[in-house]
Amino acid sequence: MLTAQACSPTPEAFSKYDTLDNAEWPYEDTLVFIPTIAPYAEGELSVGIRHNGSYPYRNLWLEITTPVGSDSITMRDTVAIELADRYGLWRGTGLGALRQLRVPVRQNVRVDSGSHILVRHIMRADTLRDIEQVGIFIEKTK
Repeated sequence: MLTAQACSPTPEAFSKYDTLDNAEWPYEDTLVFIPTIAPYAEGELSVGIRHNGSYPYRNLWLEITTPVGSDSITMRDTVAIELADRYGLWRGTGLGALRQLRVPVRQNVRVDSGSHILVRHIMRADTLRDIEQVGIFIEKTK
């Protein structure tokens, strides 16, 4: 299990990317994000993906688990991210081989400081290759 911690620039927001060793994500590895925000972050939950141009699939399926009220109750979201269109053109932004895409997961999320946000891929592959970083964002909606 990988763990990432970060401080937030403002009390109501959280963002953190976790770098995957050798751009590989084994199926059994769950990324753990622990927001250190005072006292909580509230708003839209988004996930960010940074991959290189050698990623072998068009899409990426993720399971994202967030606390609801307390760490003992959780909500699990399944997210399908289309990284390339049907013609093989990468979505998102980037220069060179590195591409970045951010997609919304859920509105009206509240995560207390120290709670755990879990992210794991649910692809039919033992190890995903060419995923460089995975990030979590919680931002107040405008």
